[in-house]
Amino acid sequence: MKTDPQIEVKGAVAERSSHLPGGGDAGRNHCESRGHAQGNQCPDGGRGDHQPGRAPTDAHPRIDQGYARLNCRILLVEDGIDNQRLISFLLRKAGADVTLAENGKIAVEKALTTFPGRGRRHGDEKEPFDVILMDMQMPVMDGYEATRRLRREGYHNPIIALTAHAMKEDRQKCLDAGCDDYVTKPIDRKSLLSLVAQCVQKQAGPAEPTIGNETRHHEFAG
Repeated sequence: MKTDPQIEVKGAVAERSSHLPGGGDAGRNHCESRGHAQGNQCPDGGRGDHQPGRAPTDAHPRIDQGYARLNCRILLVEDGIDNQRLISFLLRKAGADVTLAENGKIAVEKALTTFPGRGRRHGDEKEPFDVILMDMQMPVMDGYEATRRLRREGYHNPIIALTAHAMKEDRQKCLDAGCDDYVTKPIDRKSLLSLVAQCVQKQAGPAEPTIGNETRHHEFAG
């Protein structure tokens, strides 16, 4: 697997090393097109990968100090070790339950195994993923092919592309493959969390993210 040091996150992330198990770094533009898309308790309030269930937050995402709080299961599909660690840290810090997949082939298997009617068995503890964050450039199977396969299999939950390419044609290529939206690298923390929160909120119902008693609307230009 490659190491991709290119990610830079705008925001306070220097604290990550001291809060993660083992001393390492490890630990949603809006959803506009389809309306589709486990772990010890981490010190920051997120979850790891090996226990089922959701973080005990509200049913709808809220804004906390300008950053969206997440109550959802996310499949992060990324082959770069640095990117895996940093993005998963940000998501878990926001309250998400994050599962990792290092290429598209593994992602398709994990997503369909937990999706109702597509391999999920009665009594399985794992819930379907609310959102998939899909890196588009990966070995074995890239994000374009993985997304196309998932859509062919009837998977309709949100898929957000992660790509280093910011041209209009690159965005259209992601949408044509079946992604609901995309974010570019280097990742902006606030934009990523807001986009994910919007996708989860659209799945859950009409409640707006709030800060105190105020309702905030978050829209990102495509």
